[in-house]
Amino acid sequence: KEIVNYLNQKLGTQYRATSKKTRKLIKARFDDDFTLDDFKTVIDKKVYQWQGTQFSEFLRPDTLFSSKFEGYLNQQVRWYNNAGFNSTHGDYDSSGRQLL
Repeated sequence: KEIVNYLNQKLGTQYRATSKKTRKLIKARFDDDFTLDDFKTVIDKKVYQWQGTQFSEFLRPDTLFSSKFEGYLNQQVRWYNNAGFNSTHGDYDSSGRQLL
């Protein structure tokens, strides 16, 4: 439930944590030994990368928590701050959480 709520908070959506397909995808990633923080990192990365682009339609549980999850988690993303500084994967995301 916390994962879906986090996604909804980031996107302003109303995905349901009770959806069978969403629960199945999340359980499969947990069975692959991914953590709650991994889910939040993937959500942060893909929202930052895709929101406001032609790919924003893919900001949904079916895509984010699919078999491509590990690739999304390990993808390097450049984060920009107000001063225009950019950093790559391994630093901190826009909410101050350290990227793994």
